[in-house]
Amino acid sequence: MNYSKCTESVSLFIHRLSAPALLSGLALMSAPAQALIIDNFEQGGFSLVADQVNDPISIETGLPTSDVLGGARWAQVVQNGGIGTVGITLNTGSPGDDGVYIDTVATPDANPSVSGYLQLTYGGGLALHADLTADGGSSFLVTVGAATQSTTLGIALYSQIGSSMFGQYISRTIAAPGTYAFAFSDFSAVPNALKDVVRLDLFIGNTTVMDEALYSLLDFRTDGEEIETTVPEPGVIPLVGLGAVGMALSRRRRPRAFRLC
Repeated sequence: MNYSKCTESVSLFIHRLSAPALLSGLALMSAPAQALIIDNFEQGGFSLVADQVNDPISIETGLPTSDVLGGARWAQVVQNGGIGTVGITLNTGSPGDDGVYIDTVATPDANPSVSGYLQLTYGGGLALHADLTADGGSSFLVTVGAATQSTTLGIALYSQIGSSMFGQYISRTIAAPGTYAFAFSDFSAVPNALKDVVRLDLFIGNTTVMDEALYSLLDFRTDGEEIETTVPEPGVIPLVGLGAVGMALSRRRRPRAFRLC
């Protein structure tokens, strides 16, 4: 029996199977997932109204971490100008009704200078300790569903660097609905600020907001694509093994470019 021919034919057979088998196995072992969700405003709910003497706060805990970063959301509405009220509402459970809405109403309506803002906090008490670059993200994305007047949209980032805490604030003026990007590079005053984020604040509104302004926030996330490792399906590991054997047989005389371990 000619063992050399037999060996050659078997190795050729395995080599022909190895490339698709290896690729199929690796594809099943890891798959891209959505970017990191900070808040999609689909969980929880609150209704707060601020006036000249009261700036109420809502603290919601136990929320799914897949919908709210850290599983807790702090919301505060502040009335800081004019005579009137500033109200915010987060309604969930109805299709198309998710999102945070902020509106200003002067009393009486003839007063044009009532103003205020909404502050949403994630990691209240400086408790997040999240690496926002781990999913490959390079910016924050904030989707605004309504903006009847020009106002300020801002993000405050608090980071743990060694034993010290650093805060940075980036804002921009918005005047229309849309998705607004805040590049991670904008927070470059503190190196590695995104590696250990202990708290995030999101603001909308400012002192220039006038009577009967309406805004809404629909989504707050990063733009990365997280690589999610899953449990291999039955047969995946044998496929990967077959691919490795095929590669080894076909490249016995070549230097190794990588090693599976």
